[in-house]
Amino acid sequence: MGRLVGIGHFFSETAFAEEKADAAKLRRAKKEDDDGEMVRAEQVHMVRRLQNHCKGHFLRRTIMSRDYKGNVLINLPPYKEIIAIVVLTEREKKIMDERAKQAAAKYVFISGTFMHSFDTKTSPSVIAAANTRRIQTKASYSFIIPLFI
Repeated sequence: MGRLVGIGHFFSETAFAEEKADAAKLRRAKKEDDDGEMVRAEQVHMVRRLQNHCKGHFLRRTIMSRDYKGNVLINLPPYKEIIAIVVLTEREKKIMDERAKQAAAKYVFISGTFMHSFDTKTSPSVIAAANTRRIQTKASYSFIIPLFI
């Protein structure tokens, strides 16, 4: 969420290192803990640290929010969900097809993970990295690497 709204910390090397450390701590907690208490405690610790970086960037109000006098802040009708079938025009269908093809060419989904697809003809340095990790596919020497979003 922090990256989506452009909070600077989440684009820093520090944030990347924290994310890697958190993943390692979580893996250790899962190995050591059978009842899930250590995992839960580790997750709470991570979330609280991340929340500190987000303070002051988000404002949440609901229809139940009240001011200091007890008056309702937002006078909205109750939430109502309407599900409808929408028929796309030919132009909209064409745009959707084009975007789907672009996305399919750019990303691959393998074993529950989105991977970014690269063409070896355009990136020799990526070829070397893939060869050392033995990442290859059959089609035209292209390969994939994990995408960290």
